[in-house]
Amino acid sequence: MKNLSFSLSMVALCAGMAMASPVKAQQTYEMATYTIPDNGRAALRAFIEEERDRACDAAEDGSPKQCVTPEQQVNIVQPGGILPPEVNIVPVPDTVTGRIPDAPNLTKYVYAANNVYLIDINTRRVIDVVTLPAP
Repeated sequence: MKNLSFSLSMVALCAGMAMASPVKAQQTYEMATYTIPDNGRAALRAFIEEERDRACDAAEDGSPKQCVTPEQQVNIVQPGGILPPEVNIVPVPDTVTGRIPDAPNLTKYVYAANNVYLIDINTRRVIDVVTLPAP
């Protein structure tokens, strides 16, 4: 009976260790050090430009209208920061993300305030950000 109890304890211990989080630790490390590759940045910048052009009409005098009102303007959230809940995020379409290297598990590309962020889907922590250069 002791052997059966010991065996069951060992099976439970091994199962618990197998389910422990070495994979999660690896994902956290991977996300903390992940940067979007150059070819991905180029595709995401093209997406930002398309979105900005689609959303912003030219003024009658030919100068561009302000696309983001001062109330909508937010500072760029740098990697490691958290996107505030009041910042509206929109997933980047599969037509764009399908052309760039896969991001780490539990992350997604989102479009917010004329930037593309790679965020942790659980915490909204920014892993990397793609912006357009200042005009």
